[in-house]
Amino acid sequence: MQFRKFVAIVAVATIAVAACGGSSGTPAPASSAPSAAAPSAAAPSAEAPSAAAGPVTLTVMNWGNQGDPWWQARFAEFTKLYPNVSFKTEVVPYGDYQAKLGAYATAGSGPDVIQTEPGNILAYPQAHLPLTGLVDPAGYNFPDGFCGGFDCAKEFYAIPWTLQAHPLYYNKAILTAAGLDPANPPKTWKDMEAACTKIKATGKACIAAGPKDYGALTEMAALWNQTATPEECKGLLSGASKGTDPWMVNAFALWKDMADRGWFQEGVADANLAPEAQELFTSGGSAFFTGLQGDAYHWKLLGEALKDDLRVYIGPQIEQDFPLAGVGPGPLSTSLDTASGGGFAVTPWTKAQPEAIEFIKYLTDPAQGTTVTDVGSYPAAKGFDSKPIGNAALDQLVVLTGESKGNCTQYLPSSIFGPIIAQGQLLLTGETTPEKAGQAVEDSLVDLRP
Repeated sequence: MQFRKFVAIVAVATIAVAACGGSSGTPAPASSAPSAAAPSAAAPSAEAPSAAAGPVTLTVMNWGNQGDPWWQARFAEFTKLYPNVSFKTEVVPYGDYQAKLGAYATAGSGPDVIQTEPGNILAYPQAHLPLTGLVDPAGYNFPDGFCGGFDCAKEFYAIPWTLQAHPLYYNKAILTAAGLDPANPPKTWKDMEAACTKIKATGKACIAAGPKDYGALTEMAALWNQTATPEECKGLLSGASKGTDPWMVNAFALWKDMADRGWFQEGVADANLAPEAQELFTSGGSAFFTGLQGDAYHWKLLGEALKDDLRVYIGPQIEQDFPLAGVGPGPLSTSLDTASGGGFAVTPWTKAQPEAIEFIKYLTDPAQGTTVTDVGSYPAAKGFDSKPIGNAALDQLVVLTGESKGNCTQYLPSSIFGPIIAQGQLLLTGETTPEKAGQAVEDSLVDLRP
């Protein structure tokens, strides 16, 4: 039963600010993944939902960023439809989530419903029940990351709930004070170099970054759009492309270049995205912040702090031979790297498959759009209208999302995120080189490839 059929009956609760995805803590290391082979069409199929005669308890595993009030409101609404269903929650912080999911996938038992993302489907396809034929992926933007072989005509493993990207937020007031035009933030690498010089002259940091947790991956994801083609990113898991290829090494080189130019705050190597980098930005200590499109470090949280001074864009673009000799911008460089973010899936071992399927359909139904934005996320369902919310940065994200050509991150198994974050930190401290960082990523992929 679709949520839209009963939305007039159920009042949508106002939820405390919390977010899904990209929380503090680093993802589990690559060694935790038993397999990263593409999901197989031979996996067990979902059955058509039917009402259960007796009581059913669904255990829902999530990474906790929506907050308990949000989940309790969703459970209460759903049980009005299915009074025989009750819920248990298992909250696993994002940094520990992959390892926990891997343990359940190996055991073949665990929760009934899981919060997930494309990298988890690549790493643990056996933990995701195919939903082909039960949900139409055409109703969602950028659903490919939730599909077998990135082709939704083959298999559909989870329902998208949010979109994700890695934009650059900025403070209009700080740009204005530095003599810059806030309506035209630095477009190229050279423009950003000049802007950072002016901003630092006012006593502010240029870019607040937090590479100690998710932050290195946040920035690297945006840099992949500068250097890579979608085909190169898709080929990393199969072995058609390598971590030592120029696109990966050049992205690491750009990250190092940003640091060498002094664009980041002092002590950046020891900073987390939250609270250190985020608080530096929201307190007016930096002009820019390497946040996310939604889920965590998002438009809602930042907007509550900066009000009308918050703006967002895709960040500076590289040019041919600058800042890297012989390197030019890739085909994705002119657009925001929007793609599948978080979603919800049913595990194949659940004993309550019909109810679990109905619950994730309810969570991700377009009629639930307000509950998505209440926690600072960006809805994956098509038809989202940001105007009633009154957040200028969110309105900008809607435009950027409509122009997006996609991103690389959705094609990469979450198992390699940990090594990427580690190498990003080592580059900041001068303990490695872009070439060695690329080799470390390649080494982490050897046991994952089919």
